[in-house]
Amino acid sequence: MVVKENDPARHFARLKREVPDGDTGVSLVPYFGMCLSTFMVAHDAENPDRILLGKIKPVPEWERIGGLNAERAKGNVGLWILPACQLLLYESPKDALVRIAREMLGLNSITSGEPIVESDTSDRKDANNVGFHWDIHFIYKIPLLPSKLPRHSNLWEELSFIDVKKTPRSAFGRGHGDILEYAGIPTA
Repeated sequence: MVVKENDPARHFARLKREVPDGDTGVSLVPYFGMCLSTFMVAHDAENPDRILLGKIKPVPEWERIGGLNAERAKGNVGLWILPACQLLLYESPKDALVRIAREMLGLNSITSGEPIVESDTSDRKDANNVGFHWDIHFIYKIPLLPSKLPRHSNLWEELSFIDVKKTPRSAFGRGHGDILEYAGIPTA
């Protein structure tokens, strides 16, 4: 969705469930929702062309750790995804990064700079409605030594550093090929 600078029906991202009459500075939450998500784009500290990605096991823990119910988890089996998830309610993006590192990778400490922040919308529809979904992405690029990764994980079928420049976009789940592009890392 492109926002036009001179649009007389300008709507601000001050969101509520209901808009009080006459309050032009408030907008409704998008009909199909909004996600605030943190992504860890970890590159191999010894080979920066290789990015940490995993293929998930469809286990129940993904619902608590990554916000993926069983259906969504199964839909991503066999696809590469970044360690990532939506922020918990009232959580900061940086705190989410620390939580992702701990819960998904078993890392007790992590160092990062400031995130790249990107935003996009997608058209959605169901049986009765058409509307938008809005995503705001907090993308942290960090170096990571392969020796720091867990040797075994009950969350991942595979967890490794891969050369995404040789990996087709169709091999990524959850739109994570787009996230790599936002981070300035092209895919095949």
